[in-house]
Amino acid sequence: MGYRAPVEDMAFALRQLAGIDRLAGGHFENFDNELIDPILEEAGKLASDVLAPLNQTGDEQGAQLTGDGVVAPHGFAEAYRQFAEGGWMGLAAPEEWGGQGLPARMRRLHEAREAGDATVGVWGTGNAKREFLHVDDLADACLFLMDGYSEAGHVNVGTGVDLTIRELAETVRDLVHPGAELAFDSSKPDGMPRKVLDVSRLTGLGWTARTSLADGLVSTYAWFVEAAGRGELRL
Repeated sequence: MGYRAPVEDMAFALRQLAGIDRLAGGHFENFDNELIDPILEEAGKLASDVLAPLNQTGDEQGAQLTGDGVVAPHGFAEAYRQFAEGGWMGLAAPEEWGGQGLPARMRRLHEAREAGDATVGVWGTGNAKREFLHVDDLADACLFLMDGYSEAGHVNVGTGVDLTIRELAETVRDLVHPGAELAFDSSKPDGMPRKVLDVSRLTGLGWTARTSLADGLVSTYAWFVEAAGRGELRL
């Protein structure tokens, strides 16, 4: 059985988690909630029918470095042509807001406060730097580009601003469990020293993120507490 794009899951994430209906109207007056399904359906077809079959080709052939440059595996150029002609674009965004470290850190501090623990461990030295983008801003950027951008190629979506993991941990600590001691475990790896996106292309188009990290953390933790009280958290 071949790859099938998780269209239903993506629609759920857009509607229920990102609250995309709240971004409709105003600048996006031509957008309505009913557009989500056909757009995701077409994106799913591209992923399932065009891109996914190239995984095996890419593994077997690989990219070849020649005197004239890099030669992509068979089928990649045609796939990119369909990608560009279909009006799609790639969006790169920081993954940490809802990915690697932030949710788990908030949860650990919350659980430590509830349990009365005064010390909370943090992986690594805290010196690595990361960028964070609020999900509302990511959804807003997607709609902005859907509304007025049709060039081929990917666009970086982010704030262009980073901070150290130590600064992040201290900010979350001050919000969730003030007074707790953070114990950084330098025996654990930090990962890449710095991860921040160049967002000059998107900024040049007229879009910038509007949610500060401090405001985003406050709203995220408020949601966390409410969802925990309703028994709706999936930890």
